[in-house]
Amino acid sequence: MLNRKTFLEVSKATANMPSVIEELKTCLDELSLEYEIEEVNYIPQAEKKIETPLPVWRLLIQAEINGLSTNVDLFLVFPKGFPYEMPYAIVPDNRFKILPHISTKDRKVCLYEDGITYDAKNIRGMIRDTIKRTRLWLEKYASCDNTAEYAREIISYWNEQYDGETVV
Repeated sequence: MLNRKTFLEVSKATANMPSVIEELKTCLDELSLEYEIEEVNYIPQAEKKIETPLPVWRLLIQAEINGLSTNVDLFLVFPKGFPYEMPYAIVPDNRFKILPHISTKDRKVCLYEDGITYDAKNIRGMIRDTIKRTRLWLEKYASCDNTAEYAREIISYWNEQYDGETVV
């Protein structure tokens, strides 16, 4: 049972849900002209089920990795607060699980700095930006030595849990 505070939060987040869902459907149709894309309810290697009233999309994107065009599965998740929260990308492919800026637990890619501002009315732009940033992230970090990047953000990597290890 929802308490009043939770009810108000959910009501506020979903107040414009019908228009958001229609916009997502339109965007999905547009993106299907450029990508192999589908709505899914399961993400491989996800530690837990994604809880969101909005769809989750699987896209097949191409990224240049080590000089080769490589197909990569990308899952776009729209959180319940979307479009007031950015969609996020999950890349479950094991080839990329130890790159900088990806959680080893749920494979969520950190694409945006904390406190970023964006136009919540530009849903298509938010989605396209997330796809573009994920491709650029793959191209940047999958093809190079990332020692300097790990050193730059040592605390966040130190606090991450790896392959069932206990937190230090």
